[in-house]
Amino acid sequence: MATGRCAEQVVKESVGEAADVLVLDIDIATLMTPSLLQKAYIEHVRRLARTYDVVLIPGSSNAAGFGALADELNVNIVLGPKQAYDLSLVLSSLDESPLSLSEPADHLILEKRKNDALRLLEELERSATYDFKIRDHKIGGNSRMKVLAEIIDAPFVDARRIAQQHIRNGADIIDVGIPVGTTEHEVRQTFADVNEVTSPHNVATSVDSLDPALICAGIDAGAELVLSFTADNAREIGALIAKKNIAAVVLPHNGDVCSSVALARSYHIKKIIADPVLYPIGVGAVDSLAEYRRVRALSRVPLFLGVGNIVELMEADSVGANALLAGLAMELGVNILFTPEHSDKAKGSVRELKTAAQMMQLTQFKKGAPKDLGIDLLMLKERRRRPEYAVTSRHVFNAKTFDPAKWTPDPKGNFVIGIKDGAIFARHDTGTTIQGDSAERILDAIFELELVSTGPHAGYLGRELKQAEIALKLGRSYAQDDSF
Repeated sequence: MATGRCAEQVVKESVGEAADVLVLDIDIATLMTPSLLQKAYIEHVRRLARTYDVVLIPGSSNAAGFGALADELNVNIVLGPKQAYDLSLVLSSLDESPLSLSEPADHLILEKRKNDALRLLEELERSATYDFKIRDHKIGGNSRMKVLAEIIDAPFVDARRIAQQHIRNGADIIDVGIPVGTTEHEVRQTFADVNEVTSPHNVATSVDSLDPALICAGIDAGAELVLSFTADNAREIGALIAKKNIAAVVLPHNGDVCSSVALARSYHIKKIIADPVLYPIGVGAVDSLAEYRRVRALSRVPLFLGVGNIVELMEADSVGANALLAGLAMELGVNILFTPEHSDKAKGSVRELKTAAQMMQLTQFKKGAPKDLGIDLLMLKERRRRPEYAVTSRHVFNAKTFDPAKWTPDPKGNFVIGIKDGAIFARHDTGTTIQGDSAERILDAIFELELVSTGPHAGYLGRELKQAEIALKLGRSYAQDDSF
């Protein structure tokens, strides 16, 4: 591994005995040039009387010229990781991950692991056993838990847009929520709208209503799953469900879902999914999970878990809650994870649950804990922390001791920054607007268009644009000049 003086100790600690470290006559490793490496490498090989197959240079290096040097030295020169602490990961994966001068090694390895995981998931699902299918989706057996995403009050919202969003985020089935007071005509029209979106993606729909007449209208409009079959509506919808041979989620009667399953079977319904009902935390969550365990011990009927009953009613970030609930669901033998994205704090739950379901399928296959799978739900926490900065300067000033700079307007004008539909918009006083999803590229465009003329204004724009970019990545809202 070729490095500079500043990173020498970190590189040597990360590499250990797995590779030799070549320290060049330069402080910052990423500033090395082909000529500097050539001189140091030739001297190193002559001194140690060794030959090498691969030389890793820092992942952030400018790769220009290193390809020609590799031919001249007859050694493979490739980009290592961008961070020295990732060297152990790279060196342990050299045999399985071909490296290059076009992409940092850590990116290549993580991308390969992700692609390998996705290919394995496809194979596992292709060969999985199942109890029945909803459209082409396997339900039950050892197939992956499916994600059912709800459109709440579908006739009165932009159901097409929400369905498209759910599908992009990985929903397997779209639940069309029908509130009381909806007409049968509105049900049919809503399903026609949603089916236009779902059909090209081969995604099934379900009808979710308390009114038997509206449930029947949804079935007639193409729903392939009913939420929910109960003792109260069995007489009105049981025969139609059986005739259409569609699936039904069965709710408990007097606290017992097994009796409701028996009732559904009496109507010759074949595709039955039991929902023992998950209660919110503080209202009986543990007892309801115990009931899932009891039902699974008594029956092999596929199980349904309404994840939103906990996630929507808890003031905590949804990603960790969804991951944990998916893990518990896996151990309980659950087959369908149901979620709305009703509150703002639960936005992204469909994508989170889909990833969590994939992680749990890989976990079952590998018979271990859900870690080092190639896919993850880490968004704010880190798998490995970067080393802290080593302060070597003798002259360190505390920024708090300096007076804040007085704001003065930029003669070139100001910007209004906002985000919409997955993009950042920066509008200048002249009306010129720059759109993008990268703070760096938008700032580059601002400089190229000469729309900024003072250092403080450029620094301010950099800060605000980066906050907007982070908000996009985390699915958060953004308001200019607000603390993040």
